[in-house]
Amino acid sequence: MASARRGGGANVEAWVRSAWRLGMLGWDGLLDLVYPPHCLVCQEPARPILCDACAQRFVVPIPPPVCPVCGRPQEPDPATGNPPDPCRHCRENAPSEGGWGFDSARAVAIYEGPLRHAIHCLKYGHVALLGEPLGAFFANQLVAEGLLRRDAVDTVDVVVPVPIHKERLRKRGFNQAALLAGPVAEQLGVPFLPDAAVRARRTPPQVGLSPDARRTNLVGAFVVPDAAPVSGQRVLLVDDVFTTGATVSACARALKKAGAVRVDVATLAGGG
Repeated sequence: MASARRGGGANVEAWVRSAWRLGMLGWDGLLDLVYPPHCLVCQEPARPILCDACAQRFVVPIPPPVCPVCGRPQEPDPATGNPPDPCRHCRENAPSEGGWGFDSARAVAIYEGPLRHAIHCLKYGHVALLGEPLGAFFANQLVAEGLLRRDAVDTVDVVVPVPIHKERLRKRGFNQAALLAGPVAEQLGVPFLPDAAVRARRTPPQVGLSPDARRTNLVGAFVVPDAAPVSGQRVLLVDDVFTTGATVSACARALKKAGAVRVDVATLAGGG
C-alpha cells in the first residue's frame, strides 16, 4: 500500500511538471503573438534579439594608422608622412602628470551607426537582453579575429569591467561593461573579476565635459578593495566606449595602485 501511495505521488508530481511545461510553452506562444520576436536594433520582425545583418554592420574598424597607446586613429605628419609620437589624442587628453593610467587601449569599431544604437539600447534603454549577443560579438572580434594584439592576449591574467556606481547599478539593474567583459574572459580562458574595482562615488556624466573637467570629475572615483586579487596581475580592463579615455585611465590607475603590473584596455566602440 505504501508503495502504491509513493507511486501515486510520483505520478502526480510528473503530471504537475508536465502541466507547468505546457503552460509555459503556451505563455511563450501567447507572448510571441502579442510581441512578435524581432531584432532590438533594427526592429525587423521574425529575427533574433540581435540579427546577423545588424551585427555585420557593427564592424566599422578604427582606420589605420592606429596609435599603439590610445588606440585612436592617427594623422600622419605632413612633413615626414609618419604618425606623430605621441599622437594628437594622447597629447590633448592624457594627464599632463603621469600620462595615461593604462598601458594600451583598443576599440573594436567606431562608435556610430547600428553599433552606437545597440549600445544606447543596452546602456540607456536598459535592454539587458542585448548584453549576451554584444558580449559574444565583442569577444569574437577581440580574440578570434585578432584585434587584440597577440602579446596583449598572451599576457592577460584577469579581466575586469569598469564599474558603475551602486545607485546607477540599482537603477539600471546591470553593469553594461560587466555584460561585455564576461564573454571576453571566457574566450581568453582567464578569471573574470566583476567586483575587482568599485565606483566609490557617483560622478556627473562625462558627456559634454572638457578633457580637464573629465579628469577632475574622476579624481578618487575608483577604488580597489584589499581582497581583490589584482596584485601582480596583468589586467584587461573592459568598458563599452572609449571617448577621451579619462574613465578607463582613472580606473586603470586605481588597479595599478592596488598592485596590477599592467593594464590594457579593450572597449566595444571608440570615438564619439
